[in-house]
Amino acid sequence: MTDISTTVTVAHLAAAKGIPADVLARFGLRDSPLGVLFGYQGLNGVPARTRIRHGLRGAGGSRWADGNEPIAPYLNADSQRRAAELGYHILVEGESDCWAAWLHGFPALGIPGPDRFYTITIAHLAGVNRVYLQVEAENPITYPHGVARYLDAVADHLRTIGFAGDVLLLRHDGVDDLADLNAEHSADFAERLRAALDATTPTDPMSTTGKTRKEIAVLDAIDTAFDDLDWENLEAAHDAADHALIALSEPVVLGKLLRRLEDTPELVAMCEHFLSFTKLVLHDNPRSGLRIRLHLFGEEMVEEAHNHRNSFTTRILRGGYRHFLYGNVEQLWDENRVIGNPSPRLIHDQRAGHVYTIHHAFVHSTYATPGTVSLVVQGPRVRQDFKIHELKTGVSRNRLGADEAMGTQEDGERLLNRADVSALREQVIEWGLAE
Repeated sequence: MTDISTTVTVAHLAAAKGIPADVLARFGLRDSPLGVLFGYQGLNGVPARTRIRHGLRGAGGSRWADGNEPIAPYLNADSQRRAAELGYHILVEGESDCWAAWLHGFPALGIPGPDRFYTITIAHLAGVNRVYLQVEAENPITYPHGVARYLDAVADHLRTIGFAGDVLLLRHDGVDDLADLNAEHSADFAERLRAALDATTPTDPMSTTGKTRKEIAVLDAIDTAFDDLDWENLEAAHDAADHALIALSEPVVLGKLLRRLEDTPELVAMCEHFLSFTKLVLHDNPRSGLRIRLHLFGEEMVEEAHNHRNSFTTRILRGGYRHFLYGNVEQLWDENRVIGNPSPRLIHDQRAGHVYTIHHAFVHSTYATPGTVSLVVQGPRVRQDFKIHELKTGVSRNRLGADEAMGTQEDGERLLNRADVSALREQVIEWGLAE
């Protein structure tokens, strides 16, 4: 058995997995004082977040490196080209199975963790008309809700992003996964895998929990990811929300969320028109306090600085705005009145594609171009009210949240109805943001 009393190296992994070390190096693995670094990348070749392997097995033996790069599916440019040539892709969880497939000339795409399947986009499946979804072995660390729930969610996500081909369940005879197949049967790996591919079965149209697929997938995964998230760790919250917003902003996904909103009276009742923008509540999870909102900005501009009741992350989908940041509310307010007009400490022009996360105590103001649309992942409510300072008049006031106010609070505001939501959904579709 390989001695790993010291830091795990590429050579250790090569011996354990039965894959030559120079091949693993070609796949982007390299040694470091922390362990083996896996080079993730996007479809365009731009580096994504690096993963560190400090154990021979990924479950409990790896973690994401610190950094601002996005977490992306594990892919290889040659494998992507091979998938398009053959017309199929094999979806697996993690990296080791990818190495085994790539070694033998089979395409494989690695899901970067069971709660991050929504990082897969339709572009990852270009030229593919069949997806083989590997049935993983039960592992309470990797799959706390069970493998069946994970498989249902991935299959549903593929439909949600617009994949119209076959989704088939891939099972192996006598081994758990592709990595084990290579370790135990390297000489006839290709023959055994082809036999397994020929024996695949379609995914079940109903999940094991009894929900139809339309009701699970992205929202279930996002709810799970945010259940225990500490929003005071703003960088962790930003990373989690950024990945969620990438999945939620897919036009097919956003279109489904808007139709779901239109058919859910409880969500429609939370939607409001304010003076400068309209708020649509796409999802509300009372358990974790997570809320997903779509903001649509109109012609009117309100010049006021304010903080919020909760921290949140925003992704701009259309248009943009000038963003002024002032400082923490406790430093700017004294007994409910602002200490003079606050001076901005940072001014930033933000455009479509930009993502930012802001703490509930931080005071800011935004000036959006008409037609700007943003998608927001909002954390749990921390404050009962928040502060607003009108920059033109110098007047300050407190404002309750919608839950506490039980209705509109200022002139010009109103609650939306189903017809309003339907009209706004059509507008979002017309702008090409939803299908």
